[in-house]
Amino acid sequence: MIRLSRSGITPPARWGAKVATAIPQIFAHRAKLFEELPINAPERRSGFRSHSPEALPIIAGRHDFKPLWRTEKYVKTNIGAMSGSHCAYCQSPVGADQHGEVEHFKPKLLFPAAAYDWGNYFLSCQQCNNYKGDKWPAAGTYLRPDEGDPASRLVFFEDGSVSGGPRDADAKQTIESFGLDRSGLSYFRRQTIERSLHGAKNILAMVNLSREEKKLLFSDRLAPDLFPYSVAINQNLRRLWAEAFAGDEL
Repeated sequence: MIRLSRSGITPPARWGAKVATAIPQIFAHRAKLFEELPINAPERRSGFRSHSPEALPIIAGRHDFKPLWRTEKYVKTNIGAMSGSHCAYCQSPVGADQHGEVEHFKPKLLFPAAAYDWGNYFLSCQQCNNYKGDKWPAAGTYLRPDEGDPASRLVFFEDGSVSGGPRDADAKQTIESFGLDRSGLSYFRRQTIERSLHGAKNILAMVNLSREEKKLLFSDRLAPDLFPYSVAINQNLRRLWAEAFAGDEL
């Protein structure tokens, strides 16, 4: 997970009108009252659909949110531009062979007022979105891709695994709820890391190069931010360099 910028990521003028016609007039008031309930209250955890069905339109025979984030195609296109068409959470590429979805960072069943807020949207791969579903921590929060430095709070290892800091509960909750340690994802990360480290180790073995020359070549191997698994790659490259040249940072 890298730090993403929302600069230039704004809904078009027609978005407000679309939302206004998608929800009943009482929606905003009921959503506000619902979100005043304690986050762990059973009534809150039962979800907005159960608490205030009359505040939602009837879709396919039941009260539900009208999924404008899915039916209005420009939403996914614009939100996806923020992360370079990669999952904002696991950095997997999202394309023709990997279904991407507009993910509500704050689940709409617990935070209905954010259901149509573009500031609550990220592009997610189907797996991360399915893992998280409507989860929200009983205490704390998840790492947000557009706040702080999320990459510094996740530690990626050469075998593709990931962990949070020993006292970073939010990072651990993020890993668990989004499935950032799922086996398939860890496998792809490991493959990518191994390819990068293979070339880096060859550079270290070049006896005819000075330390500065090696460092320059090493730096060239660092992945750009919007590259699949760039955080995992770069953490391992920097770790390898630090092990080879103690006290020197890449």
